[in-house]
Amino acid sequence: MFKKILVAVDGSKRILMVIAALIISLAFIGIVTYKPSQPPSSQYPLAPGFTLTDIAGKKLSLSDFRGKVVILDFMGAQCIPCTEQVVELRKVHQMYSGKVETLSISVYSSEGWNRELRSFAQSFDVQWRIATDTDGTVSKYQIKGIPTLVIVDQNGCIRFRHEGLVDAPAIIQQIKTILGEVWEV
Repeated sequence: MFKKILVAVDGSKRILMVIAALIISLAFIGIVTYKPSQPPSSQYPLAPGFTLTDIAGKKLSLSDFRGKVVILDFMGAQCIPCTEQVVELRKVHQMYSGKVETLSISVYSSEGWNRELRSFAQSFDVQWRIATDTDGTVSKYQIKGIPTLVIVDQNGCIRFRHEGLVDAPAIIQQIKTILGEVWEV
């Protein structure tokens, strides 16, 4: 009778050992194959860096705005849709001043354009920085037409891109999505 009890105990130990071995094996497989989830921005391409000089003669880089949402407005001072885009950007700028940086980048960089851009900024009451593309930014961002808007998130990733005129509500919707704000449709 004692032999039957010992056999039963030994059988239970074997089953527990097999279960323990399976649990350890599964845990090991889980550890080996585990891939941490990527931050939300990693699904978006990184915005190419650049260093430009604005129309006031001050240097600026995209990295200067790390931690903020940045609207890049690729434009031309004599482009009619670009002037209409400035009107829409002014509305966005008034709503998000301090939270969102706007930068207009002229696709033209020949001599005399700074004077033209200063006049443009004054005529259209531009409250943000304007620079000429002296760093190949147009090429880096593959700009094919103007106006083109690119919105870069706080992590330096491109979250929105549109060639042609974009109205303020559409831009605001994109910004609210990036900032995690609730927006009304």
